[in-house]
Amino acid sequence: MDKNLKEIECEIAALKIVIKSLLSTLNDKQRRDMLGNISIVLEDTSNKYPQLNEVINLTEQYVKKLTQA
Repeated sequence: MDKNLKEIECEIAALKIVIKSLLSTLNDKQRRDMLGNISIVLEDTSNKYPQLNEVINLTEQYVKKLTQA
């Protein structure tokens, strides 16, 4: 189990690096569009899987934190 957890941690770290790199290349309109698309996906997911609202809300908070940094 520890190996799987380590792999997940590495994948998350890699995704954070890629996302931060991509965010720095976006202009303001592209960034707003991207955030709008993310909001739509989160809302659709929340509607389809209401039992996962806690995880979805935490994910939304993390996305906001990541995109503001």
